[in-house]
Amino acid sequence: MLDMGFEPQIRKIIEQIRPDRQVLMWSATWPKEVCRLAEEFLKDYLHINIGASSLHANHNILQVFYNPSFVKFIL
Repeated sequence: MLDMGFEPQIRKIIEQIRPDRQVLMWSATWPKEVCRLAEEFLKDYLHINIGASSLHANHNILQVFYNPSFVKFIL
């Protein structure tokens, strides 16, 4: 979400949380931007990592759709 420009909205939500509330923060990947947000807003936080910490989201995805009605039109 941060790479899509949602950081200002996330900051606005976090700033409105009461300080006496417990907060959980999770991410499928843990890029530097997410670490920075966690360090900035969470106090005495515990980082639990399952799997390799060097995993990154794959931005190189190709989706191919088969449309049978389009094939009939060409024939």
